[in-house]
Amino acid sequence: MEVGTLYEEEAWILFRLKVGNSVDDPSLLGIAKEVAKECKGLPLALIIVAGALKKHKTKRSWNCALEQLRGAETISIPEVPTELYKPLRLSYDYLGSNGAKYLFLLCSLFEEDSDICAEELLGYGRGLRIFPGIENLEQARDRVCLLLEILKDGFLLSQGSYKNYVKMHDVVRAMAISSASEGEHNFMVSHHVNSEEFPRRTSYEHFSHMSIVANKFDELPTPIVCRKLKLLMLKLCFKKPFKLQDNFFNDMGELNVLSVSGYVNSILPFPASIKRLSSLRTLCLSNLRLDDISIIGELVTLEILSIRDSQLEELPMEIGKLTNLIMLELRNKNKELERISAGVLSSLVQLEELYMVGVEYCSYSTLRELESLPR
Repeated sequence: MEVGTLYEEEAWILFRLKVGNSVDDPSLLGIAKEVAKECKGLPLALIIVAGALKKHKTKRSWNCALEQLRGAETISIPEVPTELYKPLRLSYDYLGSNGAKYLFLLCSLFEEDSDICAEELLGYGRGLRIFPGIENLEQARDRVCLLLEILKDGFLLSQGSYKNYVKMHDVVRAMAISSASEGEHNFMVSHHVNSEEFPRRTSYEHFSHMSIVANKFDELPTPIVCRKLKLLMLKLCFKKPFKLQDNFFNDMGELNVLSVSGYVNSILPFPASIKRLSSLRTLCLSNLRLDDISIIGELVTLEILSIRDSQLEELPMEIGKLTNLIMLELRNKNKELERISAGVLSSLVQLEELYMVGVEYCSYSTLRELESLPR
């Protein structure tokens, strides 16, 4: 339902509703009304600025916000109306927590209007080490929930269609992608579903995070030099088998997180160069046909391995080499996984969490292996 620009009185009512009765303080009331006016009657701007300021009780904080709204330079972003940029940027700047900012930026890597799973953010965050001082997965999950509540409380995210999912407004997402090009992060987001070639650029050297969605490539993507790349998300919407070149990962030695998803069990033979990912901590695979995943056993730094809705007959014995693994997730609705090789689970001595959904056959001896896992 489209909501047009509000009259000044309506705008103030909405703003006060979202910011709370703290603005009734005589020392804040006047400046709060000025801040509301700077939102130009735009509902999204009013709500987001109110979310950013509702926990700030001092006149100095409100003065700083007013100065930012009036004086900040507006950056032109095609998807963001000019009058919305300053309010959105203020809300991002007022987050304070670097963890909240990083998690907010990660949400912009997902497709527009998609439901974003908190568990997926947990895996990415753990791989990227954005939770300092966290000792185990349960504590990291609590931190993710807290940060998502902060972002929802500030109206930068909204509740998703399901429990433990969030959504990001398309205008907010466009601002986030723009903000992610500043400072230590540099994002490349290419979600042109009908693209017929790998996103062409003269250089990929400066990107730290890349998210690519494509329907087909007329030519196989050649190796790309991404020495600073920390996270790569690939969604390959191909209805026919697809193979990355064997040397595709050669120049991604700093990669911490890799997520590959397909379309109705797309076949994905692993390129040999995946063995060169010596810093990889999180690997997520979904909707793929995985004929042989023994090569994953070479990724000894791996901490989280998630395989969802993929054709996989056996979890091979090589997976037992992943002695740093803290989470193993095997979720297949169609019971595609037939067996787990003996000795695999008992070798994963650091394992904290194990999920097995849709395993066709699990022997008593396999279950007994769990007794040797102390964590």
